Formats: sequence, structure tokens, C-alpha cells
Amino acid sequence: MVVKIVEAYEKVEEVKILFKEYVEWLNIDLSFQNFSEEFDSLPGKYSLEKDGRLYIAYSDDSLAGCVGLRKIDIKINNNNNNNNNNSNSNNNNNNNNNNNNNNNNQVDEASIIKKGQEQKQEQEQRICEMKRLFVKSEFRGLKIGKLLVERLISDAKEQNYDYMVLDTLKTLTTAISIYKSFGFVEFYPYYYNPNADAVTFLKLKLK
Repeated sequence: MVVKIVEAYEKVEEVKILFKEYVEWLNIDLSFQNFSEEFDSLPGKYSLEKDGRLYIAYSDDSLAGCVGLRKIDIKINNNNNNNNNNSNSNNNNNNNNNNNNNNNNQVDEASIIKKGQEQKQEQEQRICEMKRLFVKSEFRGLKIGKLLVERLISDAKEQNYDYMVLDTLKTLTTAISIYKSFGFVEFYPYYYNPNADAVTFLKLKLK
């Protein structure tokens, strides 16, 4: 059995077959994601022209799975840990004598510069989203999903994206395990999802 991952921009009808099965399998109303519009406009945001990617997988000559990547306009703030560290430093400094005031001023200036650099980096962030990862039931267990994720991450790095994000149902423990094996970590909901309590949001730092 040979697994092939191929570009799907010219294979829209096959992508639609897989997307339909994907929605039926999820058994969730995806209207909040404007799925009908996405479906009708394929490849749409997954096109090369829009910095996207779209792949289908074959097992021998049988259609087995798919995945897409699209550019997304969000900002990822990584300052939480820095703020906690700064708070601890400030508490320690308050216990020191007045001779440390100059040092504190220098720390404050360095913090301002660092914060400015971080804000600039956030403004320049290129972030992509993995969507529609799906493997037909009869082909699960063949590591096709892992191959699709691996291909997409490689492409995202080549496209100079800073982060990749995704969301998945908490019940899809196998998928979550695959994502985390590539270094994805959980973080806050990055868009409105009415099923947020049942969803895990993940991000991957690409560089």
C-alpha cells in the first residue's frame, strides 16, 4: 500500500467529496465558520495565490484524506510569562535599599525597549491556520494524518509563517496526540466558536 500526498488545487471535486464526508463525520453545524461559502469557492483561501495550501492523500489509487492551510489575521501575545517574570523582579527590587534605584531605572528602560520590540514582532506576525484535516475511516491507522500534518508544517515554514494554529474537538484524542507530537501547545480561543467548551485550541511556533 503506497500513500501519496498531492496538491489539490486542480482536484476540487475530489476535495469536495472529502469535505462532505468530513462534515458528516463531525456531525456539527459549521455555519459559524461560513463553511458553505468556503465549500463553494474552493480552493479559495487555500489557494497558492492567497498563501494557502491544499492537499489530498491517496492510498494506492483510493482517495484517503485531505488537509488545508490558510492565512489568518490574528495576533499571538507571548508577554504573559514576561509580565510574570517582571512582577517577580519588581517585588525583589522593592526589598532592596535605595541604592538600587539607578539599576531599577535601567531595568525599566530595558523593559520598555523589549516591550517595543515584542509589539513590533506581533505587528509583523505571519500566522496560518490548519483546517479540514480528515482521513477516511477505512484508511485510519496508516499514519496518513501524520503525513499530512508534516507536509503542511514544512510548507508553512517555507512560506515564512511565524505560527500555525488550529482547533479540534476534545474528543479527538488521537488527533490531539499527533498535533502535540509535532510541538503544538494549547492556548486561548483565537476566534468565536459556539462549541468552545468542547474544543481544544492549539498553536505551533514555527521559528
